[in-house]
Amino acid sequence: GVDPPPGRAGAAAGGARYQGLRAPIKEPKPSLSVGKRVPKPHLPVSAFLMTEVLIDSIGQHGDGIAEVGGERVFVPFTLPGERVEIAREGERATLLRIIEPSAERAEPISPYFGACGGCALQHMNRTTYAEFKRSLVVTALAHAGVEAEVAPLVDATGAGRRRTTLHVRKAGAGYMRARSHEVLDIDACPILVPTLSR
Repeated sequence: GVDPPPGRAGAAAGGARYQGLRAPIKEPKPSLSVGKRVPKPHLPVSAFLMTEVLIDSIGQHGDGIAEVGGERVFVPFTLPGERVEIAREGERATLLRIIEPSAERAEPISPYFGACGGCALQHMNRTTYAEFKRSLVVTALAHAGVEAEVAPLVDATGAGRRRTTLHVRKAGAGYMRARSHEVLDIDACPILVPTLSR
């Protein structure tokens, strides 16, 4: 999914942190607050390996990356420098609790963030988001052997997005739940222009 620039600014992010490039049912607002539990994974927790990890970089899809036993594990909704508790299944993990947050963390603007599959980066502040997006272009050009100066990200948010993609099921139309084929029933989408948000 594509995210809007997050709403709260914070400390600047270093480009080196993004070297990891090679991640209808009514839902309440998921808790991504420090020290609090976040939505349970789709499988019982007993089916996962629970552990505490340190996020050291971000992958090209915005998932945090931690090293566990010499292997890379991708953890959505996390930032470099954060210590978190996860439920691991192979190279993927579900965030259970944020133990030590990053100064670059922001409060998501959508109450459905974490449950809705439309956005993945609303937990980043504006500075971190802009640097991450720019780093994707820098990395892609470098891999292609192209030398070019990449300008800073231009914020074109305006009043909101004027176009969106909805999925249709028997129960109705809407966005897909994160990592699922189910349609998520939401009241409004805050990243769309007002005429489309409801």
